[in-house]
Amino acid sequence: MLFPTQILSLFMASEKMRSYGIIAMRIMAAGYLFCGLSTMISTYMQAIERVLSSIMIQIFRQMFF
Repeated sequence: MLFPTQILSLFMASEKMRSYGIIAMRIMAAGYLFCGLSTMISTYMQAIERVLSSIMIQIFRQMFF
C-alpha cells in the first residue's frame, strides 16, 4: 500500500506494467484485511465449539472472496 512504485521498480517493470501493478497491489492489500478478519472470526468460532460455522466461514472466504 505504501510503496508500490518502489517495489515494482525492483523488478524493472515497464511503465504500463507499473500502472497495472500499482492498482493490483492495492487491491491485494485490501483483500488481506478481509482474509485476516475471517481467520480471526473462524478461530473464535472454533474456540466456542461452533465448528460448522467456522468451516462455512472459511469455505465462503475461499469461494467468494
